[in-house]
Amino acid sequence: MLVGLASLGKLDVLKVSAPWLASLRDELNQTCFLAVWGNKGPTVVYVEASMGAVTLVTQIGSVLPLLGSSTGLVFDSFLNERETAALREQEMPLLSADQLRDVKLHIEQIRTTGVHQIQGLLMPGINAASSPLFAMGNKLVGVITVVGPGSVLNDETQNLAARRLLQTAQAISERMGGSRPSD
Repeated sequence: MLVGLASLGKLDVLKVSAPWLASLRDELNQTCFLAVWGNKGPTVVYVEASMGAVTLVTQIGSVLPLLGSSTGLVFDSFLNERETAALREQEMPLLSADQLRDVKLHIEQIRTTGVHQIQGLLMPGINAASSPLFAMGNKLVGVITVVGPGSVLNDETQNLAARRLLQTAQAISERMGGSRPSD
């Protein structure tokens, strides 16, 4: 049993996530991607592009804002403050008081629900939903995101995408031996 538990901790988030993201992309016909925490912040490492691919912000190697993207806000919700402090300090002066209040509300909502939906935050007309991935010890190992044009990913379809995204994130986390921490 210990050998099995030890190997769970070594599972590669990309290898585990890839087939799930391909399936989610096929089901929703929207671009899906995986981001991990890199030395400059949330970094896209895998993309399953849809036929009408939103590729402007979803290229492999893209670094997303911490406080100005759905993906970044999910990282900020679950990573240790020490890990995000430098990036927060860079981005916070660029935000208005209302935007800072919104960030705080988003983080509370993300911690409660495990999914974040946003409309046009990073790029006008582009909507997204993001959810965290956890491994053994409930350690955050990545964030998966569904992204698409607002004309297609509208309120109703975005809610469906968010539900399926959350289910997918929970299944990937379970496969990796983790789950979303409870407060």
